[in-house]
Amino acid sequence: MEEYVVSDKKRQIQIIFAVVASVFIFSVDFSMLNISLPTIAKYFHATLGAAAFLPMAYILVVTSSLLGFGKLGDLRGYRKVFIGGLAVFMAGSLLCSMAPNINTLLGFRMFQALGEAMMSPMGIAILTTFLPVRSRGLSLGLVALAQGLGFAAGNLFGGFINDHFVWRGIFFINIPVAIFTILLSLKALPVKQKISSERRFDVIGAVLIFIALAGLVYGLNLLEKLASSAQAILISFAVFAAGFILFFLQEKRIKYPILDFALFRNINFTYSNIAAFMAIAVIMGCVFIMPFYLEITRGMSVMNAGFLLMIAPLTMLFIAPFSGKLSDLIGSRAICSTGALLEAVAFMVFAFVRHDSRISLIAAALFILGVAAGMFMAPNNKLVMSHAPEDKQGVASGVYKIGLSVGGVFGMAVFPIVILQTLIAGAGRANVNMAELKNSPGLLQAGFHNMFIAGVIIAMLAFIFSILAKDEK
Repeated sequence: MEEYVVSDKKRQIQIIFAVVASVFIFSVDFSMLNISLPTIAKYFHATLGAAAFLPMAYILVVTSSLLGFGKLGDLRGYRKVFIGGLAVFMAGSLLCSMAPNINTLLGFRMFQALGEAMMSPMGIAILTTFLPVRSRGLSLGLVALAQGLGFAAGNLFGGFINDHFVWRGIFFINIPVAIFTILLSLKALPVKQKISSERRFDVIGAVLIFIALAGLVYGLNLLEKLASSAQAILISFAVFAAGFILFFLQEKRIKYPILDFALFRNINFTYSNIAAFMAIAVIMGCVFIMPFYLEITRGMSVMNAGFLLMIAPLTMLFIAPFSGKLSDLIGSRAICSTGALLEAVAFMVFAFVRHDSRISLIAAALFILGVAAGMFMAPNNKLVMSHAPEDKQGVASGVYKIGLSVGGVFGMAVFPIVILQTLIAGAGRANVNMAELKNSPGLLQAGFHNMFIAGVIIAMLAFIFSILAKDEK
């Protein structure tokens, strides 16, 4: 792989900046859309549930397409697929800004998602292919920084645009940034790379894995509505099972599989991906549930809860670049393990918080969680990619991104289920009507307590697999 490494420092910086800009743009976009959902629903006279399907459909398309585009990058070149993804994302943004109704906006949004699915695995593959080994951890740390900044800035930009302009402006912002990133990529990204010897693209496999992952993500999204959506959940998981079995059989019978399962024979690659799945489940589950915890059990206003919850992402932003650089010096294993262990510590602190505990205790737990996330993400990303062959960096990146996406959805689905089941059981024992739970702070606290214990268990699994995943020699 070293023969394709760019030696010119200025060009290295341009490559990093191009990838960081791409990550920033789709992070800002996703965050701006989320905060604009009520406005969009009102504009189109649609239900909030219909508008809420916009981000879910986007995640579904991105997750289901990552592996196919990762393989395409290995076959056709990361530069082509990355720049193509920017162009698709830009075109999708323009179409979304002109959507005449909610259904058309949904279709354009799914098209736009294909752009991110092309860019996302290519960005990581570009950094791990064209940059020197000693710079990869730092560059992946900067990617994590850009993602965090994008999500935070998206809330500010989206709120400003919705207050002072029309919601369509959230999509116009993407266009100049995308044009700039395309021009920079055309200039900086190398044309030559190690191309996979498998010259054909497995279209059938790409379709099957798309169907399988779409069923999985959709089913996980419905889990919190288990009582009312049991049949849809079963059908979704059945689609996933059938699709994955057919995909596995397809990949085993052809000479040019979209996913070479031999990747997973490297136990360090497998362990580090499992650790990533577990760690992101804890992080995203916390991001999803903490606003409810603060507003329901603590009676905090939305604004005050929002300010408090900024502690974790802001801490992560400061830690991520340094942990990435440190992984270049001492390796990833020790840093990832420490980050995963700190996740467990943060959730253990949350578990001991009561409805009358000091807010400073919650702030301390959020700070520890931010340090944990900052220490884990970039070094783990580097560890995963270091154990993948040089001609399969695109596929390996796709596998990693799928793990993060599905892990995040898993965390957001499991945590509410733990709370709900605890509340149902507690209300039955105490003979309390579920509608009156807000007057029973002890029962509410018990539900969140069990959720935090579940977070400790999942974080400890991330810690164990981080210990098992060794650095590349």
